Order: sequence, then C-alpha cells, then structure tokens
Amino acid sequence: MVQIRKMFGLSSHEHGHQTTADPAQAIEMKVKVNKELSAALLSHPEGARLIDEMLSDDFAENGGASKRSNLFAAVMGRAADMEHLIADRRSVSFGKALNAAITHASDPKSRFNLRARMILSESGVSITPGKSPPTAREIAAHIVTRALIDGWARSATGTASMASQDAMAEDHLGTGMDRKFAATVGNVNYQSSAWSLGMAKVFNDIEYAHTQKFLKETFGPDVSTVRLYRGTQNQISNDVVLGDRVQISMNPLSSWSTNHSVARAFGRVVVMDVPIEMIQSTPLSGRGCLLEYEFILRGFPSTAEVG
Repeated sequence: MVQIRKMFGLSSHEHGHQTTADPAQAIEMKVKVNKELSAALLSHPEGARLIDEMLSDDFAENGGASKRSNLFAAVMGRAADMEHLIADRRSVSFGKALNAAITHASDPKSRFNLRARMILSESGVSITPGKSPPTAREIAAHIVTRALIDGWARSATGTASMASQDAMAEDHLGTGMDRKFAATVGNVNYQSSAWSLGMAKVFNDIEYAHTQKFLKETFGPDVSTVRLYRGTQNQISNDVVLGDRVQISMNPLSSWSTNHSVARAFGRVVVMDVPIEMIQSTPLSGRGCLLEYEFILRGFPSTAEVG
C-alpha cells in the first residue's frame, strides 16, 4: 500500500483500517489525465476521423440516435445543453451547438456568455474572454474523454461505459474471454452505434498504451505483477475459506483495487497478483477512482485466492 501511495504521489489519511487519498490531489491528477488522453485521441488518425464525424451536421442522424447507443447519447447530452444557444433548434447538431457555445463563451458582450461558459466548464473546458479559445475539435475530444472517464466513475456497466465493454469484448473474443458474457454485453438494451463502438475501441487502445507506458516507467523492468483485490458477489460458495483458490469471471473491463478495505466494501474479497500487461487503466493513466486506488483490468476468466 505504501508503494502504491508513493506511486500516486498522494498524501493520505488513516481512518481505522481504511486509507483514503487527498480529494484535492485526486481532482488535480484527474484533470491532468483528461488533458493527456484527449490530446492523444485527437492525434490518433481514427480518433481524429471520428471527432470530425462527430462535428459534422448529420452526426445526429448517422450517429445512431435510434439505437439508444450509450457513448453517442452521452455526447448528445452535451449538445442538448447547448442547443438553446442556437436560434434554429430544428437543425441542431453537436457541431453547431458546440461552435455556438464557443462563440458565446468567447464574447463577453453576448447575453449567453455566462451560460455558454458554464456549459463548457461542465465538460472540463475553460474559455477566458480575450484569449484564443480551444478549437471545436479539441473541445470535442475532451468531451468524449470526459464522457468515458466520468461514465466509468458512475458505473462500469452503465450507459457510457457499455461501448467500452462492447469494444473490449469484440476485440478479445478469440483470446479467452468469457464468450457467454461477451455475447450479452451488446444486447438490445445497450446497443452501441458504429460511431460509439469505433470511438470506444480507439480510446481503449490509447488508454492501454498510456497505462502500460506509465506502469513501466513507474515500476521499472523488474516488476511484472501488481497485487490487487476485488469484492465479489455470488461467486464464492460459503464453504470456501481464506487462502483457497477459486474460479472467477470478470467483465471485459473490471474494477479491482490495491486496497483490501475498499474491495471488502463490495463483497467477499479475492486477491490476485495481476500481470502488468493485463492492466487496462489506473487513475493516473485513464479511468479509475483514485480515492479507491482502482485498477481496471482487461477481464478474462481466471483463478484468484480468497482474501
């Protein structure tokens, strides 16, 4: 635990057996991660293409609005916040709404200035009157990144997270993932549009590369595994005791923690020494709750020790 706190560069507070990170530091670090990943998303050729599609006038029609598609819906939620800034709402698109917000936020004389700045601020974008604002492409990349990171914080199987689960399942069906679960991830209740699935695949790849680089720089070449804990529900029989090894099934992307107390709050604890290569994300390289020392794994059925 001390090594992980040092890795995160966090001060901490002890409450009995529970260790929590400083919330102010957590916020500052997550802002830094958001900026790094949104820049990487825009510099990725396929990511940039999908951002341009997102800004096109027909994105609302072609993005999959009729499919209840998760990531698309999260992005269009931002457009809904901005659409009243446009006179002709019948033709609103994400691109038009975003450009209207930028225009009003950059003009201190606009009667919509404060509202537009607040809307963009909610997406993590700050515009200062008198200074050159970020481009629509830069803000769009940031909004997608925030939708995925914040969506995971709300639920690993919630709306914005399901596109990432879909993408991971599809990419890794042939490498041992639980086929039964993977077949149900993209059911009709969480249908991912082509745009959502494509964007989630790009983000998964960017986040994984960012995480692997971060871990190798942090731990060095001699560390190949990290000890992680997970609270489980209805996966361990009552006759199993501490130290026994059990078979567990995980989502395509699953939450674990370096903190035993955090895991225990979610159910009966299992522990596993996880290969570095299996780690999709940490709070300092992508998704994950820093206050819970969360690590996100690329999920495959595996065995773990009851802890």
